[in-house]
Amino acid sequence: MPITKITSAKVTNNYFSVLRDKTILPFMKKFFTSIVAKIDETIDRVNSVGIANNNLVEIDAADVAEDDYAQFTADGLQGKTGAEVKSDLSLNNVSNNAQLPLTGGTMTGDITMTDVGITDVKEIVMADGEDGLSLDGGSTYITAFHDQDNMSSNQSNAVASQQSIKAYADTMLPLAGGTMSGDITLGAANAVRFGHNDEFVGGNGTDLTISSGNDINLMMITDMDVTVGRHINANIGGNLYIDVEGGQARLTDDSETDNVFTPAHDADIATKKYVDDNAGGTAYWIQVWNARAYTRNLDWFHPHHQYGVAYYNWTYDTNSTSLPSTLTDDKHPLIVVPKNCTLKEYNFTGSFTGAQTYEVALMKGTGVTFGSAGNWSLSQVGATQSQVVGTANVQHTLGQEGLSVSLSKGDTLVPVVRRSTTDTSAYHFFELAFSIVCEVG
Repeated sequence: MPITKITSAKVTNNYFSVLRDKTILPFMKKFFTSIVAKIDETIDRVNSVGIANNNLVEIDAADVAEDDYAQFTADGLQGKTGAEVKSDLSLNNVSNNAQLPLTGGTMTGDITMTDVGITDVKEIVMADGEDGLSLDGGSTYITAFHDQDNMSSNQSNAVASQQSIKAYADTMLPLAGGTMSGDITLGAANAVRFGHNDEFVGGNGTDLTISSGNDINLMMITDMDVTVGRHINANIGGNLYIDVEGGQARLTDDSETDNVFTPAHDADIATKKYVDDNAGGTAYWIQVWNARAYTRNLDWFHPHHQYGVAYYNWTYDTNSTSLPSTLTDDKHPLIVVPKNCTLKEYNFTGSFTGAQTYEVALMKGTGVTFGSAGNWSLSQVGATQSQVVGTANVQHTLGQEGLSVSLSKGDTLVPVVRRSTTDTSAYHFFELAFSIVCEVG
């Protein structure tokens, strides 16, 4: 008999009933009893409702119409609206929220990322005065960006534009040409090298070294100032210094004693010591006068007191056969010593116009106080020299070498000549060149 109507049905844990006109269908009872048994078996196997493995999941408060999200709870899946999700995640009003302003606004917190990247970022704007961008975990921050050609702000927490960096570098170190406005400071033991290890300019914190395997050319130098006590060292097969002491420059060796550098070529520099040791190092006063000395009777003659030693006739007659001991201060002083020196030799060279015996001598005059009255006091230099002339007009030389007579500036020298034979008034002449050699200290 077919079922025509089921008015109500109820399933419980242990029973089933179907009411149809108060008629129970036996076969339906058996069928539903079997289903309940299977449900009971399943419930026993999964133990209880929950979210553990093999639990049945109970859905609570889900509403499709509200576009719910699911949240796992201890009792199963609980429906959540979008507003509830935002509240749980502190994302209320996401479009204007200070924590994550996805559509604009100001974020007040920090974003911490680990092993992630940000790509396709159009713009990052940070408020003035905030910490900035940190690349080392928050120890330091980049807080500013500048476009300054002179880097005047000099901030440790700012970055500069490429154009500013180039402009500043071109001014400070114009590698491509131009004028550098600042200084280059190198640390001790660093150097500027020019392609080879032996061509460099460097220092050790105290001394400056210019090294080259070839020539070193210093060009367009108008002034070179060297501090007293410092050296300009040229390593020329050994150390050679220009040593500035007391405002004077001298060449020394590396022990700051006298230079031992030996010049080998015509253009080499020689020091005073080298010149003193190898070229005598002594200045000489050497002078020659030409004259015609008169002789008559047996008197001594010398240059005239009015015309001086440069006049060609030595005509002054002392009217004495003795060497003069005084030269009065109204007379020409003749040869005046210009500088302290030592007379080493004198010489009379020439020819005599008559066959006679002739004598020559040199007198030194001292004792005059310039500006006051007083005569020269004369003393003989060396000894009288004598020459017997058998034939007139033949060259002879008379004089002395090996002398060491001190002469002072202002002394006078008086050369004298006479003949010692034929005491007559007839004149015989000595046509001569008179010379002296003095060593100047």
